[in-house]
Amino acid sequence: ADAAFYIEDLSTENKLVNASPDTVYTVSVDSSGFNVSVAGKILFSGLSGPIGFSSPAGHIKLPDVKRKGQVAAYRDRVEIVRASGSLDNVSVVNVLPMDQYLKGVVPNELPVSFGFEALKAQAVAARNYAVRPREKPYPQFDICDSVMCQVYFGYYTEQPLSSKAVEETAGQVALHDGEVIT
Repeated sequence: ADAAFYIEDLSTENKLVNASPDTVYTVSVDSSGFNVSVAGKILFSGLSGPIGFSSPAGHIKLPDVKRKGQVAAYRDRVEIVRASGSLDNVSVVNVLPMDQYLKGVVPNELPVSFGFEALKAQAVAARNYAVRPREKPYPQFDICDSVMCQVYFGYYTEQPLSSKAVEETAGQVALHDGEVIT
């Protein structure tokens, strides 16, 4: 993270580590559970998980994941969960409020150069999809981060104009016959 952060076993709500900025921790999973290590040394093993990373004053970074050529960074909390149907693979889930999520979606679904009104329309459309996705292909999370759902690349891809569009349309959805339009 780019600020102090903590790691917890979310199944027990047990805080495992209070960490300094830019310290790299590794999470792996096997049949015995989740393992947390730093600099090649296992600190915890056999945890029930999922494992949560939170940085109240910063952003959680995933050094091995790139988004638009940069290290991926996410707001609020990142959870490492078992991948669906697998004992030894994980999924990374970003848990955050709706409008924080949309700030990482809107500029990746629509070029900012299309203008403010178009960005506001995209913010409403993206909120509609987040509230009522067409499908839910993965049971561990609500929406995937690819073109299969909505392109969500996190904090470093946010743009001021698209963030303003999200803020100005906060809570707005489009309805047809009282139902959220998909």
